[in-house]
Amino acid sequence: MSYCVKCGVELDENIKKCPLCKTPVIKPYEDHTSDPLPYSSELYIPAKLGRRIIAFYVSIGLLIPNLILFAFALMFPVLGTFVRYVISTSLLFFFMVLFPLMQKKVYPYIIITIDFFALLTYLAFFAYIFDGKEWFAKIALPITCVFGGLSVIYLLWIKIKKRNWRQICAFLFTELGIFSMFMEFFLSKYYKLGYIVKFSIIIFLSCFAFAFFFLISDRNNKLQNWISKKFIV
Repeated sequence: MSYCVKCGVELDENIKKCPLCKTPVIKPYEDHTSDPLPYSSELYIPAKLGRRIIAFYVSIGLLIPNLILFAFALMFPVLGTFVRYVISTSLLFFFMVLFPLMQKKVYPYIIITIDFFALLTYLAFFAYIFDGKEWFAKIALPITCVFGGLSVIYLLWIKIKKRNWRQICAFLFTELGIFSMFMEFFLSKYYKLGYIVKFSIIIFLSCFAFAFFFLISDRNNKLQNWISKKFIV
């Protein structure tokens, strides 16, 4: 004979709930393995949370060897240059790759700004170590600024309206061609090669051809269907 644990009323042997207060009847000596669980038996990790966890563990994996290298550099000064390379490159990788992945909500303009200053600091650090101030001022700084400016233009362009992958590819190929011309311009001025742009014209025309193809395929449904039938279906 059993009684309700809440109201004390006498219960029948096969009853599931108390007829008076509706409290579930639990029989500890019976097998309840077939009963449905009140929660899922599988661990579900949301994609964003999983991304942040992976970035956190990779960050710890970078931190530990860098701390060990720093300790070795204090004991053996001859390793100083090598340790500077490793630690500064690890910091750059953290700010440009891991830090954005660890954020709960990504703000593109903030990420671009952090990446810009992280890359600029990285280049300035090596320019200071190897006395390359002129190289930094005439090549690294302007090329980094052009890269940052093109990144901001891309973000502004993609924010105006929703773009498909073909339009994005066309825009990125166009920016790649422009960036190659700026890069050759600054390099030719620094090394006094006697021309403004030369080889980058080939890169620009190739990128323009790719961009043009993506724009044509974006506007031509027949071409899209033909590509789908040949390579996807």
